[in-house]
Amino acid sequence: MISVIIPARNAAATIAWSLAGVAGQDFDGEWEVIVVDD
Repeated sequence: MISVIIPARNAAATIAWSLAGVAGQDFDGEWEVIVVDD
């Protein structure tokens, strides 16, 4: 399993772009995205 951790403090302007970039990857295995708003 791949875990992608995205730090997102004050990231309202860029979080959609970041998530779209991760979702657009070509990977057949299991993965998860963890968004951390600290």
